[in-house]
Amino acid sequence: MPSNSAKQKKQLIFLVVLTAILAAFVAYQFKDKINLPTKARMQNLAQKLEEEKINLQIAEQDKVEFDRQLEELREMAEPFWDASNQRAIEQEVRLRFETLVREAKITWKSISTQRSKSNLKNSIQEIEVKMEFDSITMQDLAMLFERLDDFTRRNKRQFHWSNFRLSTTPVRQIRAPGQPVEQTQARTLKLVATAKAYALTPEASDIIFATGANNTTAKGAAKQ
Repeated sequence: MPSNSAKQKKQLIFLVVLTAILAAFVAYQFKDKINLPTKARMQNLAQKLEEEKINLQIAEQDKVEFDRQLEELREMAEPFWDASNQRAIEQEVRLRFETLVREAKITWKSISTQRSKSNLKNSIQEIEVKMEFDSITMQDLAMLFERLDDFTRRNKRQFHWSNFRLSTTPVRQIRAPGQPVEQTQARTLKLVATAKAYALTPEASDIIFATGANNTTAKGAAKQ
């Protein structure tokens, strides 16, 4: 009897171990089949999908609103200068004015620029352009304004005159010996003018023109 009891006990232990091994094997082999799409699981999945759909719709609406506000900012920024190199924006503005004066075929005495104000709070920089001409005519002046107006119209870059002083200067006439002295002397115009150009700060420029999918196109178009 004791031997039979010990034998039965060993068989029972063996069956328990075998059952555990078989259960682990079945669970591993059929784990994908065991995780069946039950009704509760399907309802849970449907609820999650609905929540993600709502979140996606909200994100799409936010993007539409963001793009609209960004486009408004770009339109508002059109009158402001946006230099390719913000560190040298004064030089770029000066070179632009020199080119316009050269196109008008006018000789200038001096053209200089300086950054007179930088309002970081409003994201705007003020560039002051000082121009001086010693001897010009009214025709030269008209040509200069024509060039400036054409540039403003094509590029939408604005500037504002802060000082404009026009005066006449006598022209010395060379008189041959024996020639009578003229009662009147020809006179030319002397112009001293100061214009202010307003530019975006580098931070504002990056936010407005370097944001969105069409950042390269937007910034490139703004500089044409």
